[in-house]
Amino acid sequence: MIIANEKYLLDTNSFIAPYRQYYSFEIAPPFWVFLEENIASEKVWVLDLVFEELSKGETKDPLKDWINSIAVNFLSRKNPDIVIEYGKVMRYIQESGLYNENALKSWAGSGIADPWLIAAAKARDYTIITFEQAINPLPKSKTGKIRIPDVCKNFGVRFQNLYYMLNEMGFSFK
Repeated sequence: MIIANEKYLLDTNSFIAPYRQYYSFEIAPPFWVFLEENIASEKVWVLDLVFEELSKGETKDPLKDWINSIAVNFLSRKNPDIVIEYGKVMRYIQESGLYNENALKSWAGSGIADPWLIAAAKARDYTIITFEQAINPLPKSKTGKIRIPDVCKNFGVRFQNLYYMLNEMGFSFK
């Protein structure tokens, strides 16, 4: 399904997995240039919590250095429309009967981007880009694992992986 003017909101793993596994800065500079250009153009968004997750860590971390050096238009979780949706996401986790107390605590912690990503995508009609996979089927007993795609389905939020976004945006190494 083609979505006109689709905008993307990147999960932390959409930066870390390419960097660590197959698109290192040394092997695939065009990937990082493409990402930087599209973040600057407001086609690709980075939630403030995702930036925070990426910008902490090792002193000599090229990914941390890169994210700190580019012009990032952050999407702030403090926007009122996002805060409202965040409340709905957390209420769903608590009341759905699908998740145990540990799951709720893990997503309620300060600095946890996942529920905020869903809230922001819902509020702004963005597509979340993540490598997380849904748990299919969800267990009959309460689980301690919450996955972005499972919660997105409940809220009608689109989610895809990085390859979808790259394909839709016409990325090529040529």
